[in-house]
Amino acid sequence: DQNKIQSILKGIEQMVTLDLVSEAGNYSPYELEDDQATLLTVNDPNRTMEVLLGKKASSGGTYGRFPGQRGVYTFRGDWNQLLPENIQDLRSKQVMSLDSSSVSEITLIKGDKEILLTLDGETWKQDGEDFTFSDDIKNQLNSFTSLNCSSYAEQSSEETIMEIRIGSDWLKIHEKRDDGYLASSSQSMDPFILFNYQAEELLGLFE
Repeated sequence: DQNKIQSILKGIEQMVTLDLVSEAGNYSPYELEDDQATLLTVNDPNRTMEVLLGKKASSGGTYGRFPGQRGVYTFRGDWNQLLPENIQDLRSKQVMSLDSSSVSEITLIKGDKEILLTLDGETWKQDGEDFTFSDDIKNQLNSFTSLNCSSYAEQSSEETIMEIRIGSDWLKIHEKRDDGYLASSSQSMDPFILFNYQAEELLGLFE
């Protein structure tokens, strides 16, 4: 997510120590023990900086310390807000991007049933007849202009409920899970989770 990354970079540019809070070497009250703190490492061509960041300071800013030093400082910025709990939160959720205006043929596959759709003017046709869900196809193509997932998954599945082929690109819906539908696409290196409504609208094209 470029916006989140830019916010972090801006925070780093403005990062300074505000106050020396303690030199007692007791880090727990500030959530700065090694197993509590977040290690922020900044590399540039001239230097490497490491800062351990803890909880939000009562006076503003964030408690932090430099590894190997006893002092606890307050640093400018609310780093608990800036830094994600999970590195995946920084990743773009876009898993497919198509120019819908250039699409003239779509193949829908579900089980042993395959539907070839061709665009005739502004109407999608199947075997020369108007496709029942022509308007729905138009809406789905618009969503493929920038299709975003809810999250990424660690593993895919051998099972495929439905596949959509658009030119050299494809989207596969594999299985329903508690958090949505497991899916994959030609434009994503990793499998991902679609929201229920996204997958169910696509599956509804066969009903």
